[in-house]
Amino acid sequence: MKNRKDTPRGWRGGRRAFTLVELLVVISIIALLIAILLPSLKRARETAKRVACNANVRGIAQAGLTYATDDPNENGIPVHPFDLIPGINLLTYSYYGWGGKGGKGSGTATNNWNDSLFSGGKWMEASRRPLNNVIYKNGLKKYDANNTDWREDVELDLDLFHDPGDRAFPGMHYKGWKDTGYSSYDYFGTSYASNPLFVGVPGAGNPLQSNGVYLRPLSRVPNPANTIMYWENAARFAFFADNAKSNGGDYDQTGCFWPYRPEGLYTAHGSHGKDWHFNVAFTDGHSTFIKIKGSGRSEIPLQKMPQSCRPPNPSCECVFVRGLGWQLDTLPADLIETNKTRGSSSSGGSVATGGNSSELVVVE
Repeated sequence: MKNRKDTPRGWRGGRRAFTLVELLVVISIIALLIAILLPSLKRARETAKRVACNANVRGIAQAGLTYATDDPNENGIPVHPFDLIPGINLLTYSYYGWGGKGGKGSGTATNNWNDSLFSGGKWMEASRRPLNNVIYKNGLKKYDANNTDWREDVELDLDLFHDPGDRAFPGMHYKGWKDTGYSSYDYFGTSYASNPLFVGVPGAGNPLQSNGVYLRPLSRVPNPANTIMYWENAARFAFFADNAKSNGGDYDQTGCFWPYRPEGLYTAHGSHGKDWHFNVAFTDGHSTFIKIKGSGRSEIPLQKMPQSCRPPNPSCECVFVRGLGWQLDTLPADLIETNKTRGSSSSGGSVATGGNSSELVVVE
């Protein structure tokens, strides 16, 4: 029988135990593996979110195509029921009123969001956003006219309108959004915006026309495979990046609408870890992840301009909005008249809102 003195050091009960040095080596190896794998895992998670977002925006575009087949005007961007009423000039209906839930906006004073431009306080609850009727088959709750608390509506979970990478303010947009810290989904009721592309003569009160997919029959979109219909909300202003202001005004030399201070003071942070890159869906229903930073500027020969855009209308010089593999304009189709007018300049930015709410002041 072996005595205690005959047992080798490091053995316990007939088995060899780890020494301190060996334990430290194992721990170091595990830590190294974690350090190597974590970035890969993070990239994999971000990729999964980007793919899910791409599926969302494609699903929205497909729903828009379905909606257009039954719509008498063949609109792929559904028109909010209040959007064409004379005297109602809020562009928020055009950009966000087509689908999603009620948005909290800046309506935090009472915590029921009645004063938000994006909630039922402005008839923007989920049941009134027309594309929802295609996606959810009229299954969303309808509120009566006496409802005074939109909490239930703004807390809806509508996955198709919620980009999983949508976290908070992306670097430039409305002041109200920046101040709240909400995601786009919670602030506007959707992580995605449509492409109205309003154009018009510079100056407050001047009429705006649609040069995009908004109010246009899908069969009248000349290049549907390149023309954006829906996109990540942060992409909505990214194409302004290469515009330059002149004489301290709110418009560049061609009269193009310019909601930001001079170039370089903001960065459009996409939802998926790559600045200036966004998921977009085109009018033919396909979607992709592309870079949008500024837009191409080209001279359009007078004879190729749509009749409604020819001089003396100076907005003709800035309706051509295109980049590599994408465009917002629908030239050579004619512009479409709307009931919208340009808003006034406020706090360093000029935003055509038709209203004076501080939550719509643009910031970098």
